[in-house]
Amino acid sequence: MAKINYRHHARQAHQRADAEMASGDDERLKYAALELRIAMESLAYERVLSYRSELPADKLNVWQPRKIMEVLLELDPKADKTSSLAVARESSPGVRAEPFKSMGTDRVVSNKEIKKYYDKLGSYLHAPTVKQAESGDTTPPDRVRERCRQIADIIGEALASPVFNINIRNSATLPCERCGEQIVRRMPPGEDDVDAACPKCEAPYTIVQLEGNKVEWRPQQGELRCGDTSCATPVFTWRDEITAGAHWTCDECGGTNVIALGLQFTAAEKSEADSDASEVEAEEGD
Repeated sequence: MAKINYRHHARQAHQRADAEMASGDDERLKYAALELRIAMESLAYERVLSYRSELPADKLNVWQPRKIMEVLLELDPKADKTSSLAVARESSPGVRAEPFKSMGTDRVVSNKEIKKYYDKLGSYLHAPTVKQAESGDTTPPDRVRERCRQIADIIGEALASPVFNINIRNSATLPCERCGEQIVRRMPPGEDDVDAACPKCEAPYTIVQLEGNKVEWRPQQGELRCGDTSCATPVFTWRDEITAGAHWTCDECGGTNVIALGLQFTAAEKSEADSDASEVEAEEGD
């Protein structure tokens, strides 16, 4: 589990950014921009935690907010959407009751807003290039302050949300057949099948929707046979393990099989015209 409270981390960075902007010192604006970037990163990391059970381990190392959100959007097209939550007691199981009570709105910093502001804030942290300095093409302090204020307001709205990281899903779970790790994969409405991968060993599966709100997990495996034609014992191998250099020992004959790349050449067939031309050249040579 994460050892950082990312929402608290974002709130502290946001407060420091506000203090830098309130100083009135143009030279302090770059520190405001830096703190706002940290706040955006922290909110993105917090968002990742709500999807952690669905993500491969290597995706937890992605640090740019834009790339983080792109990973989440592959899992859930609504991962960067602001949403509201309301609840009501059922009058009987499965029967919705009115009225609903609003629990609040989860204001999310969208991928569009991240793309608009994150890199722009980063540009304020560097010295101008020679070309920019000579042409005077640098962003004036009042423009920097305005942009910092815009993203600070957006982050402030996100931090003020009474509910946050809403992640309601219809998902399927399965212990991985290869390593035993629990796999969780949301099932998008209207999809007949989706691909899934173990977050630990990345074993690939296809999940097929069945009737009655049931699913079937199908390991993505292929059948290979021992290379000794007199043996040809079959073995089922995970798709991601079928790579050059992978090998196995045949249980039947004890031989070693290695998957290797190969090159096969077949000469082009000569046409009758080419054959006649060759004969003419031969006769001329005589």
